[in-house]
Amino acid sequence: FGTMLFYLTSFIFTVVQDENKSETEKNVAAYFPAVGVQLAGINLLEFEASGVGLNFDNASELYKNFKFATCLWMNIITFFTLLLLGLYLENVLPAAVGVRKPVWYLFTKSYW
Repeated sequence: FGTMLFYLTSFIFTVVQDENKSETEKNVAAYFPAVGVQLAGINLLEFEASGVGLNFDNASELYKNFKFATCLWMNIITFFTLLLLGLYLENVLPAAVGVRKPVWYLFTKSYW
């Protein structure tokens, strides 16, 4: 399932790779790790090919309406989002062992 999701989200890259797309559109699309890494890869390639190189000083420079640092931040945000979603689903979805909690268990007084 994960591989299919990776390839499906990679198609979003074909929509946002255009230089005319705004930085906001590319940042929203970069929430998907496949898209963010592909956009960052373009920046990395161009910085390295120009002889400047990519480092912490220029990682926040805007190139083709995307910053390399945005990819790093979006991957961190995505990691924590998926971590929280996984912890939630682990408590809600049925398993062979353990007690299944109701969908709204986060909102019950006994949980907190």
